[in-house]
Amino acid sequence: MKNNDSYVSMYQAIFDKYGISEVSRPLFNPLNPPRKINYTWCTIPINIKNTGSTVIEDYKLCLHFEHDKIEDLDDKFHYLNEPLINQATLAQLNASEEAKREVFESSEYFNVIEYLPLNRILVQDDSRRFKIGVKPKQNVDKIEIYWSLKARNYQKEGILYLNVKPKYEEKTKNIIVDNIKDLKETEIIIEPKIIEK
Repeated sequence: MKNNDSYVSMYQAIFDKYGISEVSRPLFNPLNPPRKINYTWCTIPINIKNTGSTVIEDYKLCLHFEHDKIEDLDDKFHYLNEPLINQATLAQLNASEEAKREVFESSEYFNVIEYLPLNRILVQDDSRRFKIGVKPKQNVDKIEIYWSLKARNYQKEGILYLNVKPKYEEKTKNIIVDNIKDLKETEIIIEPKIIEK
């Protein structure tokens, strides 16, 4: 407890010295550092529905993304990594989450997401949902996704088009120069929006 009190008093002195008010003080937690949120990632919901008159069994869905239109893919699966949880418990929790996993980034192919459902039967009018993450490249307005559904005694494929409509935030940065020779033309730079929370 003494160590914690000394940290608090040290930060209190720093805050008082620089006139930082109680409200504007950041929450400090060395075990949970701020995380970066990259707004160039898009979450895409996928819905599969059996609209036919027969049961689909032992099926899987593959989504092939145009390699020249995306920077990265994410299957939205992440292992827990908490330093305060016992390592044996953490291993059990991660194994439990792994056992429930249905969406995978392909290990064989580049830019492919595979959906391998635990319940491999899809009855009439039933549906399944999952989400994936896509990070499009700059200046891309449409991404072509080739999909293939393979099942016992059934196969179907097609193409989906994902429209990309980026949102831009305009920021102006003025640079003061001492000499007219140092003046430069106005420059437009497009950067990803990344916020630390």
